[in-house]
Amino acid sequence: MKPFLLICFLLVYRINCQTLFWFDTNDIKNPDFAKDDIPDFFFTYDSNTIQQYLSDSGSMVYVAGDIPTPDFGNNVILIDNETTFNQWTKVINPDVTFGGQYEVPEIKNGYFNRSFYPVDNFGFGNEGEEHNFKWCVRIHFDSLLNPQNIPTTLKVTHSDDIFIFVNGQLKFTYLGIGDEVVGFHEIENLSGNTFSTTPLDIINCNRKRRDIHVFGIETNFEIQCNHVDECGVCNGDSTSCNCFEGINCNSEEFICIKRECIDNQCVESGFNCSEHYNDNQCISNVCNLNEGCRSVSIDCNDNDHCTIDSCDSKIGCINTLVDNCVECGEDACISTNPCLISQCSPVAIDECDRSLKNCSHPNPCIQGGCDSNIGDCVFFETGNCIECGSIACITTDICSPSKCQISDSGIPSCVQVPINCTHPSPCVFGFCSLDGVCEFIENLDCHKGGDSVSSEDTTGITTLPTLSTTSSTTTTTTTTTAITTSSTTQNLTTTLSSTGSTISQTVTTISSTTFGGTISSTTSIYDPCSNKNCPKNQHCNNINGLAVCSKTDCFSCDDLNCPSQGLKCISIKNDQFKHHCHNCCEYIVSCSN
Repeated sequence: MKPFLLICFLLVYRINCQTLFWFDTNDIKNPDFAKDDIPDFFFTYDSNTIQQYLSDSGSMVYVAGDIPTPDFGNNVILIDNETTFNQWTKVINPDVTFGGQYEVPEIKNGYFNRSFYPVDNFGFGNEGEEHNFKWCVRIHFDSLLNPQNIPTTLKVTHSDDIFIFVNGQLKFTYLGIGDEVVGFHEIENLSGNTFSTTPLDIINCNRKRRDIHVFGIETNFEIQCNHVDECGVCNGDSTSCNCFEGINCNSEEFICIKRECIDNQCVESGFNCSEHYNDNQCISNVCNLNEGCRSVSIDCNDNDHCTIDSCDSKIGCINTLVDNCVECGEDACISTNPCLISQCSPVAIDECDRSLKNCSHPNPCIQGGCDSNIGDCVFFETGNCIECGSIACITTDICSPSKCQISDSGIPSCVQVPINCTHPSPCVFGFCSLDGVCEFIENLDCHKGGDSVSSEDTTGITTLPTLSTTSSTTTTTTTTTAITTSSTTQNLTTTLSSTGSTISQTVTTISSTTFGGTISSTTSIYDPCSNKNCPKNQHCNNINGLAVCSKTDCFSCDDLNCPSQGLKCISIKNDQFKHHCHNCCEYIVSCSN
């Protein structure tokens, strides 16, 4: 007999001692135990061939006669017949089955053994082997089940067959071969009585030789209770009715039981993990039997494609809106450029349309655009522009400003209206300067023909006198007055030698200007000098469409021959000619592009 049997006997009134009934046989005496060649996990949960209640002697009874019981796949025979099965847990023929019993105080809640061989050296003995491999045991408990409002759970880990009887009734069957099987079972407290125990029998068999045999028990209730005191305490002494949380009323997270004192009673309920682990709002705590609380991350997905989902441990889920985002079905239209407007396509499902932000201005002379840094519209005015209905009239030539014109039908349009610089006297040449102002030049030779300019008409007129041909050995710096036109002014510097004098010139091109009519351009085939007779020592120059007589010793356009260089001849009036230097050239010519 094992040594702990005596200990349990001596302390039977002080500790919980449960009884183990053992039944020894071998594969020769009973063919149901000849399963060494069957692979693990050939089994069935079907218990229809087994009586649903233990017999009065506590044994199992076969109810299918000579019909064998196969595994669920119909591959192997697990029970031959009633003769073989009925001797699993009952001594009918001592030559086939040998039985006995002893107390096992160590088998209680939390028990686990991977080398569970409780019949070693009992019965027919180990028969020369390391262990006795062919047996069944029935372990009897008097259990205190939980109240009906609290689940009563039992976890059993085992090798080979397992049968669980509650109050003598079969509640679970695993019939077959397996090296390590885990089962979770919920036991219902049908009576609801928490002041009396309920019989619980667990039968386990070993029918295959192997290196291990696993057996373990875990519960959330008192699996062995010799008596229940008046306080409803298993093996209590009736002094525990005064409830003190943390002393005699303790919660057990591992088995998911919360205990608290209510009306001086220790009341049990399910363990609420969130009450104990609520610091992190991003964690959901759940309690699993024999594991305790487990932390599971909260899912903060709000199924909105235009939010960034995150979690803050203090406040929980945060769903941050994405700027410039429009949700389109299963996708999101996101614009990284604030000047691009995203929207769902009206024709294509789950697709985006993007367009530029409208920064147009009602005034056509004000241009608008979008600042891609901030997404705001910015505006600027167009120079030399007047509003003309829905269009802008922009002046590009200051001597021909753009004007707004409305037709009889109300349609606006822009017209270029040249500035009229026509002078009443035919001997005065008028033109528009770069400043958009009319300037005039008087031709004195013109008056010899009888035309004259009255004193009232001489304001702003530059006189063109006859050029002097007297030579000089002195060096004279000549200042010229630019004659500006509606075309672009070109400043050139030309050094001309005339009778030992060096003349520095700044010249300006003059193009045709309208004076109440059209004056021919310098590129016209008409030569005004063809009808001009100049005095002695002078020759005619075509100065911007006018026939002008100048000294023969001054350079003319013909002398320069600008067209041979791919250029054109330009001339400029010399203001020094009349007032300071009568021997200077009246006009200075040069080639320009």
